[in-house]
Amino acid sequence: MREDDIVTVNKSYSRAMPRIQESNQEPEKKYTCEMCARSYVQKHNLMAHQKYDCNVSPRFKCKFCKKRFKRKSHMCNHVNSVHLKTNFQASKIRHKCDKCSRSYSWHRDLRRHKRLQHASVKPQFVCDICGHTVKEKFLLSRHMNSRHLKYFNT
Repeated sequence: MREDDIVTVNKSYSRAMPRIQESNQEPEKKYTCEMCARSYVQKHNLMAHQKYDCNVSPRFKCKFCKKRFKRKSHMCNHVNSVHLKTNFQASKIRHKCDKCSRSYSWHRDLRRHKRLQHASVKPQFVCDICGHTVKEKFLLSRHMNSRHLKYFNT
């Protein structure tokens, strides 16, 4: 067998296997809280849990309804959305596309629209197995999981 034959075999094999696969195993959780035995994959998540959640009494109180919160940001979100209704004011602002008639409530959605619809080089993700093309990576992942992954798990 020549080296060219091996390369050809490897190329055909790589096209048959999906590139994006979900693992059925959960990642190893190696950081454990000594107070409540909750475990985390990453140390910073354990540290946040110990600082804000585990055995912490809610110390931030809403000045309107006296509801208590463990985190100040959660209390502020509550006040803004329930009592001040600032979330409705944000939705009135429209971000208009300068190249077409589309408009969006959120600036990030306008940026995504411009990237996918008006870019000089439009992103394109192609399925190695069937050639299906999509504009966003998560759509390719969803396609691979729903169409092809079931054949490789059996």
